[in-house]
Amino acid sequence: MKKLFVSSTFKDMQLERDALQKHIIPDLNMRLIDYGTKITQTDLRWGISTSEMSADQGEQKVLNVCLEEISKARPYMVVMIGDRYGWEPSTAIIEMAAKGRDISLKNTNISVTQLEIEYIAFTGKWDESRIFFYFRDFDYGDMSPEKRRTYECESSEARRKLDELKERIEKRFPSQIRRYTLRYERGEILGIEQFEGLVTDDLYNLFL
Repeated sequence: MKKLFVSSTFKDMQLERDALQKHIIPDLNMRLIDYGTKITQTDLRWGISTSEMSADQGEQKVLNVCLEEISKARPYMVVMIGDRYGWEPSTAIIEMAAKGRDISLKNTNISVTQLEIEYIAFTGKWDESRIFFYFRDFDYGDMSPEKRRTYECESSEARRKLDELKERIEKRFPSQIRRYTLRYERGEILGIEQFEGLVTDDLYNLFL
């Protein structure tokens, strides 16, 4: 049994996460069954119960669960990056999570998604060749401004942080980056088949 951790921002990556759960992983498991290999996907988008906790306790629990699941799946990780940078807890929460996992950070004013990437891709603890990055370009076409807010970057500062993170990934993992394009036409998002093909090929070759 191989466990795969999926890292991305959430609300803008529902299509890709659905593709992994409903198509890519089941298809791979059918193809790999004769080799005695099975893949399970860790997807935390359905939430972590924090209803009886304070805001800080809840945020800390979310981060701890994310990092624990990464540890269980190591070194297998799929990272999907679009135009959003993601949720940024307080720096104190990030510092506590990083210290507990011995993650060295130059800056703790970062998103949860970046912390996940820092943990598995930049600590040097695990086999980095088993991490794949999927960079998405989005042709918004005639998408309404309101709907575009789901997919576009949160702010100019978030864009700066995202660009810096992508640049670091590009320098360190040039052979493990894949690029795909989605486009919005007449109320539909098209092009997910390209993403599915890229991920399927990478994971099949990895787990074969």
